Amino acid sequence: MTKVKIAIVEDDEAIAQMYRIKFEAEGYIIETASNGKLGLALAEEMRPDIMLTDLMMPVMDGEEMLTRLRKTDWGKRLRSSCSPTAASKRYPTKSKTPASKPSS
Repeated sequence: MTKVKIAIVEDDEAIAQMYRIKFEAEGYIIETASNGKLGLALAEEMRPDIMLTDLMMPVMDGEEMLTRLRKTDWGKRLRSSCSPTAASKRYPTKSKTPASKPSS
């Protein structure tokens, strides 16, 4: 049986390592990148089955990275998810408590 490959694109090293440890313990193949530009290169090389990405990152944000990936035949089929913290800041809700990303 082929192991599922997951790419994690996250500029916070502690968060990236938390995901790596958890998913590797479950038997997944994990690779990480610390910004959208590196994440784009990683995705093109690795061709992950699943991609978890932060939206707010240096160099290239997660939204731009996913937009560029979606322009490729392979990227159109990619399943992806983004950090709820980043999504709530980028796409605010009616909550009175603002979400903020902790400093790295």
